[in-house]
Amino acid sequence: MKITLCVPSCNQDLFDSCLWHAAHYAAAPVDVVGVGNGVQLRPDPCVTFKSHRIESLPENVGVPAAMQRMWLTARELNGAGDDHVVLYLHDDLRLYEKGWDSRLQALFDAHPAAVLAGFSGTKALGANFIYKRPYSAAQLSRQGPLLSNLELHAEFHGLRVTEDQRVAFVDGFSLAFRASFLERIVGWTWWPFEFVHHAYDYAAACMARRHGGEVWLCPVRCDHGVPDKITHTRHAGTSTQPHYKALADKHGGDAEVHAKSHRFVYDTFGDVLPIEVP
Repeated sequence: MKITLCVPSCNQDLFDSCLWHAAHYAAAPVDVVGVGNGVQLRPDPCVTFKSHRIESLPENVGVPAAMQRMWLTARELNGAGDDHVVLYLHDDLRLYEKGWDSRLQALFDAHPAAVLAGFSGTKALGANFIYKRPYSAAQLSRQGPLLSNLELHAEFHGLRVTEDQRVAFVDGFSLAFRASFLERIVGWTWWPFEFVHHAYDYAAACMARRHGGEVWLCPVRCDHGVPDKITHTRHAGTSTQPHYKALADKHGGDAEVHAKSHRFVYDTFGDVLPIEVP
């Protein structure tokens, strides 16, 4: 099952690094689709891609809208009837496991019910008292330790694991969809694109549950975030970047986007939340 790698970005350096690591550690060349502002695929003699299609937009449209555009491009490249894996990565993700692509392909091949996978996740999503008390965004929180094989900070964020396993939720920095599932839910058209960031990974897990699909963790070696020059740790970069702040400000600011996107998930997925797997 082939993989189409999709990376939304407004930062050329992060975009370059994400693609370099993905290509360098892949067992075989992958297709690349990108959407962003001013980013391009710069030639690198050390890495190759099977094909590439980069769309540079005049303005930032936000992560979910970019993912929709990339799905349409991946659909065009692969054909609507050809099942494959559409892998969305944040541009601040670095892959370090040789053959990560073969491992992800093998997971989907081995588990026909798997419609969504990722490199970090939890066994439960949503507090057990959700919908039983007055609403708060905390009711949508991930439950239990964050499972991953993050190179530097797996233990800091939760628990290091190395084996594939079923989970309830996978973190938005890596979302791998079975393309036929995206066809079934019509890509991201169901998500309000004015919610330019936050909680779409919660919603993806809920959509998988609603449609009877399984969510799986594929804990390949990777790292996520932007290096801090002082502490030498990494922190999630998207919501701290100037281009995102400028976009969020158009929609009332990051706190407003965060609040509305979480409330949308709460109001929309009461039929499946909370989610827990053994």
